[in-house]
Formats: sequence, C-alpha cells, structure tokens
Amino acid sequence: MKRGFFLNFVSLLPLAAAFLSCSNDSLETDQVPETKLSVSVGSVSQIEDISLSLPSSLNLILKTNDIKSLSVLVDSLVEILEERNIRLNGPDELHEGKGIGGIRTAPFVYKSVDGKGEGIFLSGRLYWPYNKQTGENIKASNVVLYCHETMYDESATPSLVETNEFGNLAVEGNLVVIPDYIGFGVSGSVCQTYLCHNLIARNCLDAVLAAIRMADGEKVSELAAGYGSYAIGYSQGGGNAMAFQRYVETEATSQQRDTVNFKRSFVGSGPYSPSVTYNSWYTDKEMTMPVLLAMVIQGFKAGGKDGFENCNVKNFFSMKFKQAVDLGKLEKKQLGMLALNMSLRVAFSSDMHMTSKSTMPYFPLDVIFCDSVLNKDSYSMKLLESAMEEENLLAEGWTPQHPISLFYSSGDDVVPPANSVAAFEKFKETGLVRQYDCKIKSHLLSAIPYAVFTLGLEGYKSDDGLSELPGWAEKMIELLSEAADVN
Repeated sequence: MKRGFFLNFVSLLPLAAAFLSCSNDSLETDQVPETKLSVSVGSVSQIEDISLSLPSSLNLILKTNDIKSLSVLVDSLVEILEERNIRLNGPDELHEGKGIGGIRTAPFVYKSVDGKGEGIFLSGRLYWPYNKQTGENIKASNVVLYCHETMYDESATPSLVETNEFGNLAVEGNLVVIPDYIGFGVSGSVCQTYLCHNLIARNCLDAVLAAIRMADGEKVSELAAGYGSYAIGYSQGGGNAMAFQRYVETEATSQQRDTVNFKRSFVGSGPYSPSVTYNSWYTDKEMTMPVLLAMVIQGFKAGGKDGFENCNVKNFFSMKFKQAVDLGKLEKKQLGMLALNMSLRVAFSSDMHMTSKSTMPYFPLDVIFCDSVLNKDSYSMKLLESAMEEENLLAEGWTPQHPISLFYSSGDDVVPPANSVAAFEKFKETGLVRQYDCKIKSHLLSAIPYAVFTLGLEGYKSDDGLSELPGWAEKMIELLSEAADVN
C-alpha cells in the first residue's frame, strides 16, 4: 500500500508566513471572516489506495505490550478492509453511476481565535471525492468533521500527513474536514490548548465554515444541494466532537447554523466532563497515563483560563515525576507517546502495578502529584476544578437538539467510562442519544472498532451498525478482547 505520510507542505508555508505577518488588530475575532481571502487551500494530491491502517501510536503501544494476538487481529482487519476496498474502488460505480470513487486531499489555512480571543491562523486538511475515470471532482453530499485524538508531538499533525483513516470517508461522497487544533500546523510554535472544549469547538466551527466556502472554488468538490454536516471523533476527539455540536446548537449564529446544517455526532470514549474524569482518577487514586494531567494543566494555561496565566505547571507535580518527564519539552510537543510511557515506566517501576482491568500499568496519584495538590481543598485544586467545570459538556444549559451516538467501553483504562454513562443518563430523556459498549478492557484497542464502525458501517449517519453487528464485527471485538486479556 502506498502511504505518502508527509505531503510537500512547502507550497503552503509562504502563504502561512504572509498570514502570520498580519497584525492581530486587523483580524476579525468576533465573527468568521466572510472574505475568501481569509482561507486558502494548499497543494492538491491524490490518494492512490484507500484502506484502513492501525494508527501509528497504537501500533507502538501494541508492540510495547507484546500482544500475542496482534497478528491474528491484523489479518482479520486486512481481510475486512480488502473487501471494503474492492467495493469502493472496484468495478462498481458509485454516486448514482457518476464514476468510480477516488480521493483528493490538500492542507488549508483559515482564521479563528486563540485562548485570549485574539485572531490566529490555524490549519487543517481536507479530503474530497473525484471520478477516477474522468479526473473531475464529484459533488460532496455531506460534510464530515473529524476531530483528532490526543497528540503528544507533531508527527501526526493532520495538515502535514497526507493519509488519514477518517479521510477515507471522502470516497463515500463526503467533504472531510480535519482541523489541526491550536498548537499544531501553522500554529505549532505555541502550546496546544488541550481539553479546552469550548475554544476548540469554536476553532472547529471556523474550520468547517472555511471548508464550506472553499467548496465553491475550483479545487475542492462542490457541495450538493441539501448537504448536511456530521461530527465524529474518538478520545480527546470525541470530547471535541460533542463540544462542536454543543457550540453549533448554542453559540453559532443562525446564519452559521444554516450554513453548517448539522445532522448528528458519532463520538467515542471522550472526556465529556473533565470533572468526572478527574474525580474518577481521584477516587481510584491511580491512573494509567499520568502525563495527561500535565497536558490538561498546560492546555488550560494556553487556553487563557482564569488564574492560569502565571501558573507554574511544575508546582502540581512530584519531584520524581518532574525528573521523569521534561515538562518544558512536553509543552513544546517534543516528546512522543512511546518515549513518555517508557520514561515513566523506568522511573516508577517500583510504584506502578498491572491489573486484570488494563493492558497498561497503573500509577498511584500520590507519587505523581505533589502533596498540596492531593488535597482537594487546596488553592491549586480549586483552581483546576473550576477550570475543568468550565469545560463540562454535561453541565446545565445545553440539551442536544440532534442525535448523538455514544460509543465507549466499560473497560476503558484511560478515559473513565463514567463520562459516557453520565452523558447518556443526562440526555437519554431527549430520545436523541444512543450508547454502545464494546466492553474491551483497553482505551487504545477500543479505538479500532470505533474506526471500523465509522468507516465500514457508516456509524456517523445512523445507529444501524451499532444495533445489529455483522458477524465480522463481532469477531473483531472478540479478538480485541482476547488481545487485551493477554496482558
């Protein structure tokens, strides 16, 4: 399979430099700019092969844990996806006989706002369908926003990476929009605004509106009359996708809502309530990925949270943790997930422990946090809890107006499943929310059925695929569960 992981981004850099040379005072921060000069699409490439691969970070974790069932799992996935590839790129014509589907992609730059409400240029990547026989773009019937998962370094930045599993949805006749988030792509010189749901939702809305405007141009596929928009995402991306829906329904102007024409979201294992997430860890007095706490605090500081401007992130953590993790490099996105996990395992080898409920080791909070932070009545914790509650998507003030599919695992070992349970309980009386528990004891492994449901069963469009699983999907989940149990 040909996988051109890094697109030549050179054509976009002069454009970004020109944008960034503008004064912030000249940027419109109170509304999405309507001029077409506010967005630009970079060099267009064609993706030759359409398939689904395991995310590189997941591959590393699987190899690190030496899961014996991996080869069986991969063989099963390859068989499933080869059938899908034949269906999409074989002799059968798609889109009402208009031609065999292919995918084109390009990075793009657009205007939005940062944590201080000041203008900033952000980037992302677009995918759209074209006719392989004629070379012409095919009209897109939908817009799909994919909110990416947690990223520790810039190697997987959407605008820089040509292929993306969820970009494959373009071949189904969609315009797929994948924003970078603040801190990646053209804004890579600043810290990422990790877990700032409200800000990222605004950024994603600006990205979708920019993509819709570009769909009227010569490069990107036009949108068919009556198009609708969908939001999808797993883990951090699941929280951001739900935040996008809330923002569209509660904060967007009527014109923006009409333009987006939002239909539904399909979210997986997201931290919909940072407070629920932290309280679950606090109650259990342990967690599998303690570096996430540092990223949350750094993100809140970058996101302009009250009280965080002069906050020293180092003051939250134990000396042992600070010796194991270079917080400065973490903020600059210079530490990959594998390196982070390995350094923590070495430093805390005598503290961490394995359990039957996870494929990863658990780290006690009392060796991660400093003593004052372990006290929920301390100033530091009051500050953190206040900021987390501001990002609580389950708080009063919003009732979903469009369907939400909640995919999660009751065995999740990274993002507490209490998030998805609380979301369902909060919104179930609307009749718009459905949930599906894949019951795999691994956050990372559960990402695989989420991807397959989204891509193979078009779970973003309806709950049909979740209600009646095909035999191959049941087999895949069985293999994943066995793989998780090996550890």
